[in-house]
Amino acid sequence: MGRSLWLAVGKSFKTAGVQAFVVAGDPVFFNERDQLAQLALHNRLPSMFSQREYTTAGGLMSYGENLSDFYYRAAAFIDKVFKGAVWKAPFISCGLRASTTSTDKFDFAAVASTLLRTGK
Repeated sequence: MGRSLWLAVGKSFKTAGVQAFVVAGDPVFFNERDQLAQLALHNRLPSMFSQREYTTAGGLMSYGENLSDFYYRAAAFIDKVFKGAVWKAPFISCGLRASTTSTDKFDFAAVASTLLRTGK
């Protein structure tokens, strides 16, 4: 998105009397986080974002996760799955169910192979 678009957004904010804004998590907005933070600073508007990276770009506050920490923790779980870990909690994400021999244990390796095979 170009600078002229962000200037037009800022002008429309002033025209509409916007007093603050919230930006939902979205890949397009994430890529434009520096411009969004500058828009808020230039127009002296309080802003709230969905991830910490927006605040490091200059946004006022965020209410979401730290993505680098999130990916680090996810990698640790995936490592355990590939090493054969079996959890007692049900797997809910993606609506997938793997067959198990017991109702109180769940085979994460089976789910991982299903995810890789189906591409979900």
